[in-house]
Amino acid sequence: MATSINRQNAPGQYGVKDKRFQLPQMSGAGRALELFKSGDDDFRSAASLYERCCNEGTRMTHEYSHELRKVILTTPSQTQNNKFMRKFRKVHALFLDESGLLTIVDLIMLLATFDVEQLVILGDVKQLTPQAPLLALGQGLARETAQNAITYFTTNHWPSVILNTQRRGIKEIIEIPSQLFYRGQIKDADSPEKEFPMNDAVKNALRKVFPNQTISKPYLFIEAINTGEIMDESHFSSCQCESDRILRHQVWYSSTIHRRYISLHGAIKSL
Repeated sequence: MATSINRQNAPGQYGVKDKRFQLPQMSGAGRALELFKSGDDDFRSAASLYERCCNEGTRMTHEYSHELRKVILTTPSQTQNNKFMRKFRKVHALFLDESGLLTIVDLIMLLATFDVEQLVILGDVKQLTPQAPLLALGQGLARETAQNAITYFTTNHWPSVILNTQRRGIKEIIEIPSQLFYRGQIKDADSPEKEFPMNDAVKNALRKVFPNQTISKPYLFIEAINTGEIMDESHFSSCQCESDRILRHQVWYSSTIHRRYISLHGAIKSL
């Protein structure tokens, strides 16, 4: 479990992880081990559930998993090895999650890798995470090839649907962001009591491992006030110049919007 937490939370770029974050004092796994040794009930409950799922997955062979579920969950980097390609090159459909982060070039590489006739992409281009890296463009990419896959397909009038029922949190949690970003289209689903009995234990365990990280809170927009971020003690940055460019663009964009608002407000008052 500690190895898994280290691997998933170490900062990196395009799959290349910063090895310095495997040091106990700089890793999420170090904090997790401290809580586990302390005998915290919430953390032990979440850890037990995690261990059981890992053990079941380890016992399941590739062939049995593929036959039982008929679903492969993978990452683009895993598709490049010969063992994977011999087993799973031909698939019925390709589902791509977080496609707001997927450029056209990334998509072409995946389609060239798999023998597949059906493509389904999932994502949300209204989140900041998919948009910020694309403001400065990827290295060697033009504006057309750097656009995300969702924008490309919707702009070219491919069939699309919006999943407008929120099932990932408590009721009423989506009310404010729905009005701000989605024109009120996102609605809450009914949440039967005790539908997810382990939810509280997992949530509390995450908050204890990462007490200052907003991603472990129910919703960033609501609970971000007076919440600090995890500070990177090594001052690691994959590309400082790109970060500076993104920041300058954001400042310019914000000031431009403000000037336009002031001009529009003055014009309305004059009427």
